[in-house]
Amino acid sequence: VAKKTAYSSLDNSLQSFGGGLGTLTVLGAETNLGEAGNRFGSVVNIGDGSSLIAESSSGDGGVFRITTVTDVYTIDKVRVDAVGLASLNTATAMQDAQLKSNVVINGAELRNLNGNLEIATQTVASLVTNANSFAASAVAGANANALSTLNSNNTITLTNAELSGSDVRLLAGQTYDRVTNQLSTMARADMTTISLAGISIPVVSSEVFENNAI
Repeated sequence: VAKKTAYSSLDNSLQSFGGGLGTLTVLGAETNLGEAGNRFGSVVNIGDGSSLIAESSSGDGGVFRITTVTDVYTIDKVRVDAVGLASLNTATAMQDAQLKSNVVINGAELRNLNGNLEIATQTVASLVTNANSFAASAVAGANANALSTLNSNNTITLTNAELSGSDVRLLAGQTYDRVTNQLSTMARADMTTISLAGISIPVVSSEVFENNAI
């Protein structure tokens, strides 16, 4: 579980105000969770030679269940205000989350002698970025960048594995009761420029990549 909301849910993560004959302000907040070769999240590894056997005395049988859930919620908000004869502002809020929710079974035996065997992997993630720029100058230039990238990898990997049960259910990208991944990103740029000569450049990108595989 990763949550970054304490500072930004109700207020800005970073905020700057400048005033003068000439102002130059560059302000940015960046959050990175994991990377392509080392993702953030949850993994269950059951290694070679392991034997996990469930047996229930109940007449209805029992459930043998292995689940992984990765839960992420982050908010980054940046605001830059400037007043002067000439001003140049850049506000950037950027998030990148490389996530995993995986079960890996290699050379192991998993058996439920009188019930179901269930293996499930799921990701719940929400990324929010907001960049705000305000400039009031005779000559003004402003840039606001809001960038969110979410990459979710939910896999069940079986290598020389023995699985048995009344029903064997393999669910990648969902919970055992079939609630699918909950993935969202939001990127927003708000800009106000008041000037005799000015330019405003908003850059917004919101991307979600999802891989569910068995």
